[in-house]
Amino acid sequence: MVLVAAIYGSHDEWDKADSLYNKALKMAVELKSENLKIEILELKAERLAMLKDYKGAITINKQCLLYMQKIHSYHGIAWLYSVLSWLYTEINAKDSAYFYAQSALELSKKYSLAKELNDAYDALYYCHYKFGDYKKALEYRIIYDSIYNKTFDLASGQNAE
Repeated sequence: MVLVAAIYGSHDEWDKADSLYNKALKMAVELKSENLKIEILELKAERLAMLKDYKGAITINKQCLLYMQKIHSYHGIAWLYSVLSWLYTEINAKDSAYFYAQSALELSKKYSLAKELNDAYDALYYCHYKFGDYKKALEYRIIYDSIYNKTFDLASGQNAE
């Protein structure tokens, strides 16, 4: 059902997709499947963000965040903090954008979450850039690029010497 909803969504048939997502979400609740709830909510939020309904995406991502906190998915929580930062940046909610970017950074450092740490630096870069603090944006971009390049070099088997 979720796959079919995603297919409808990819063809801009959002009403059909949304109906199926809601049915799938109801089933996930009945089955008490936190992971399925998260997956469905992530898909719905992603689609809303693509449609530039940032406030709707924020609302759904916050629901998703509650489920991730319930199952202690620190990777997911840190990633969602970065997503929320980006969404708040898009609606010019500066304080919330910075709050979630900083929260992503702190959580990623606390649990040594490499990919999410990079996402957090990217979120901080984007906030600072969008809100006109170009010096700070450049600092975060350099850190982001450094981590990204090290990760890429390790993944490709090359040494970053």
